[in-house]
Amino acid sequence: VQAWLLPRIDTLAGRHWFGAIGGWLPSAVHAFGFALLSAAVLPPTGPARFVACASWAAIDVGFEFGQHPLVAPHLAAWLVGAPARYFERGTFDPADVAAAALGAALAAALLWHVRPQEENVDAP
Repeated sequence: VQAWLLPRIDTLAGRHWFGAIGGWLPSAVHAFGFALLSAAVLPPTGPARFVACASWAAIDVGFEFGQHPLVAPHLAAWLVGAPARYFERGTFDPADVAAAALGAALAAALLWHVRPQEENVDAP
């Protein structure tokens, strides 16, 4: 299987570009990036930004569990076309579940760290 936008490089065949973390890094980056993108369009105060982080963690974890051998055949039978193939051909990996949760948690931590001054409970 070859990704659409990545060139085929024979010397890298069968290996991840980022070594040992290359297997689960996309899951972490996806949850992190989409949580931050979602938070960017939400009000800068209140809990909505953190709900976005939790939502992306749930979405990513849900799609990962959808690839589990006990779940994938049922989803594939219910879906058609490309969505069905995603679950049929995907591989469940607990490391991806952990990475998605970690990515969303890091996004939430970053949002907490850069929260607006009016939300800063530490301000005098």
